Amino acid sequence: MRPHRHRVRRAGLLDHMVARRKTDFALHAESNVLVYLIHGVTGTPAEMFYLARELARKNGWDIYTTTLPGHCTRLRDLVKTHEQDWREHVHMQLSFIRDRYEYVFVAGLSAGALLALEASTVARVDGIGVLSPTFVYDGWNTPWYDAILPFAMKVVPLPLQHLLFHIDGPPFGIKDAELQASVRDAYRPVTVLREWLNDWWAQRKAPLDTVPPTPSAASKGYPIFP
Repeated sequence: MRPHRHRVRRAGLLDHMVARRKTDFALHAESNVLVYLIHGVTGTPAEMFYLARELARKNGWDIYTTTLPGHCTRLRDLVKTHEQDWREHVHMQLSFIRDRYEYVFVAGLSAGALLALEASTVARVDGIGVLSPTFVYDGWNTPWYDAILPFAMKVVPLPLQHLLFHIDGPPFGIKDAELQASVRDAYRPVTVLREWLNDWWAQRKAPLDTVPPTPSAASKGYPIFP
């Protein structure tokens, strides 16, 4: 059966999503179809915004883009999370959605695509979108010791595994020179400090329930760690 527009208004339903975070975003429509989007590891929901907007605009579907545990906060939060945390988070939210929508689609980018595939084996979904799935990490700035990490992870105790990581840098795996420059500028210390001060001042003046603006680095699909 082809997914169709629902006659009952569901606006606001996703505001009650289980494990919802302020960086999640939802696009509401009068639909019985929900598309659940998953960003990549070290990414942010912002990298899924264009796809979410187009799906909602052209099809009239409800869209929910999640924030994986450990993301959009501090670096120490990210490195202490595990893939099991991400899987359980996705399973929990899909269970919430499945009980409320007739049709559920799940799609992910990079490692988010793998989470979407894995979730489809435990949750009933009507379709899967797999965007640039990650099979092996081979970034341009990958350190030499990355080759031994799979073996090290088997012998290093779980509480210490968060110490085994590296931070990517320019050119961030991006081939387009203009986009490289844009992302590099967003990470300049002066830019980060200026935005932090502006956000701090804006939050002092804004109502308590106001969601803070997204830093420029995060708006380009990369995390910013205050």
